[in-house]
Amino acid sequence: MFHIFKHRLKIFMDKLLYKNLEQHTPFEFKEGTGKDSEFYFLKGYASTFGNVDRVGDIVAKGAFTKSLSERIPKLLSQHDTDDVAGIVDTCYETDIGLYFEARMPRDNSLVKDLAPLIKIGALDSISIGFNTTISEWNEDTGIRTLKEVELWEISIVTFPANEKAKILNIKKLQEKEINAKVELDEKMID
Repeated sequence: MFHIFKHRLKIFMDKLLYKNLEQHTPFEFKEGTGKDSEFYFLKGYASTFGNVDRVGDIVAKGAFTKSLSERIPKLLSQHDTDDVAGIVDTCYETDIGLYFEARMPRDNSLVKDLAPLIKIGALDSISIGFNTTISEWNEDTGIRTLKEVELWEISIVTFPANEKAKILNIKKLQEKEINAKVELDEKMID
């Protein structure tokens, strides 16, 4: 029975479309400390609004609203449903795009493989998997505007459709570094 379900899920996932993070959008990766030391934390924008991507699509502000009211997307690696990398804790739209915060358990075997690759920049892109619900086609420009989508997942990927979709900020913060940053921030405020 599980095998049949997994096969049907694979057919469904094969029909998803994928969009990648725009290059100017930060994606942060850091190690938890203290009570959160068992996790890596990710945050950034999984999609941006208003820009034309490599396949000629624009994601309109509000495209994720309905889907996010129904479900929080999964955090995957390479859009593979067998490779769950963690959990998305927060996901919502801002004026820039689709913001998310996620946790990855450090003792998970997949995460043990992903974390060093993210740290050195070998994995430096993210992407979203979705189904289009409402879109508008501009025949003059050949651009499709995605007005409503069913968002299923956010993935850490090697080869994005948008080659400029990069993780710009990778951080490894230890308690000593966090304290130094807080002190520097306080000095700047003064």
